[in-house]
Amino acid sequence: MKLYFAICCIIYCLCAVFANAFGITSPDLQAFLGTTETQQGLIVTFQSIGGLLAAIFLALYGERFNKIKTIAVGTAAVAVSALLVGLLPCFFSQESGRSFAYNLLFIVLAIGGIGNSTVDLTMNGMVADLYSKSKGLHIPVIHTFYGAGAMITPIIFMCSIPLWTGAPRFSTPYLIIALVGLTCFAAYAFSAKKVIPLSPYADMRATRQLVCHNPAEVFTSLRSWALIFIAFLYAAFQYGLSIWLSTYNIQQVGLSQAHSGYVVSAYFSVALVMRLFSPKILTRLSASKYYAIFGIAASISLSAAFCSSSSAVFIIFLLLGGFLQGGLVPCFMIIASDALPNRQSAAAAFFLIAMNLAGLLVPLIMGVIIEHISFRLAMLFIIFCLFLSAAFLNLRGKTVGQRN
Repeated sequence: MKLYFAICCIIYCLCAVFANAFGITSPDLQAFLGTTETQQGLIVTFQSIGGLLAAIFLALYGERFNKIKTIAVGTAAVAVSALLVGLLPCFFSQESGRSFAYNLLFIVLAIGGIGNSTVDLTMNGMVADLYSKSKGLHIPVIHTFYGAGAMITPIIFMCSIPLWTGAPRFSTPYLIIALVGLTCFAAYAFSAKKVIPLSPYADMRATRQLVCHNPAEVFTSLRSWALIFIAFLYAAFQYGLSIWLSTYNIQQVGLSQAHSGYVVSAYFSVALVMRLFSPKILTRLSASKYYAIFGIAASISLSAAFCSSSSAVFIIFLLLGGFLQGGLVPCFMIIASDALPNRQSAAAAFFLIAMNLAGLLVPLIMGVIIEHISFRLAMLFIIFCLFLSAAFLNLRGKTVGQRN
């Protein structure tokens, strides 16, 4: 079980690298394919739609499938997708086949995105099932590895060199992801054979009958919609900040591009540190109280940062806010898992549904606010979403925390 969990942590870290890879390699991909910003954005839009559909499907029917095997399928999809992206320059040059290459990339990354979403969703439900008595420790640990993956992605791409003459820069990192992914898949498949007989998935007949009877029961509960709404508010904050923070640092705070990169890296680094501390704090606080207290505290600190006219004060309160909110995602997963003990796939799907909805709506809303009102107001808008997420959970804590 320890070896299996270690492999799961590496796979989750790899999925974070894959999820963040497209944004970093987008300029190189755009130059190689000769695509416009709209065409590049279309890939992200369809990945969000694909992720949303995968989340809804698994929320309804995820309990019918062996989660250990489902993670294997998702891992294989991510690895194969990365391999095809990495090998793209072998089959198409910049002078010929650009249109076909773009269409192939579009399909391959969409499949990889769905596989990534499948792993993301199923991993949380599987950990809650296998480690039900210690999920307060295990869920924050796997999310720590996800945060680590997001941190090391820029390093992987900065340190990568072309494997052959004339190869574009994006090829090597994707081939690295593919190599690690295929290795993880092989190790995972070997370990899974020994774990399945010891898991709740050894005999799934009763669970499958329950889901077949009423697969949509989780969406008929007010408690479930409250959880999705809470997750959407947090996702709006997280999505908006990850997209616009670097630009805000340069345009509004006056930082250089390099210094802005350091600040963004520091923000996610302190958030990762908090994920390491959160299991200890959760031994003293309930998950609902933790989410409410630290969510509100983070929103206050971040508001102070974006209302400040001093770059030094801005950075201090930004990093403090990043630290305070660092443990909210695994904490939410614990809350959702407790609320739906018999539907762990649905519980894990709530955040993924919310994240994909935020991906469809928040960039557009913030773009309108930035263009027609002010950049600062747009950032305060998403911070207010974080505050509402924590405050609403505090008001509804007894309801959403009850077992279904």
